[in-house]
Amino acid sequence: MGRSQDEVRVVTGTPTTPLDHRIRRCILRCLHGRDPLTPAEISSKISRQLNEVVYHLRVLAEHGMVREKQRG
Repeated sequence: MGRSQDEVRVVTGTPTTPLDHRIRRCILRCLHGRDPLTPAEISSKISRQLNEVVYHLRVLAEHGMVREKQRG
């Protein structure tokens, strides 16, 4: 049966933990057991835009799941 034009489907909430997002899980799998990778390298490996990867890395870092390696 079809939906009426007035019917609205609402998706509520956001991921409740960092691992509730598939891209974050993908990033963590990419990093597991490897030397540190740059956001650009991760972006290439998982075929996602760099800005998207950087955002998700920040979320993971805020929750202590990854940390930034200092340059130099």
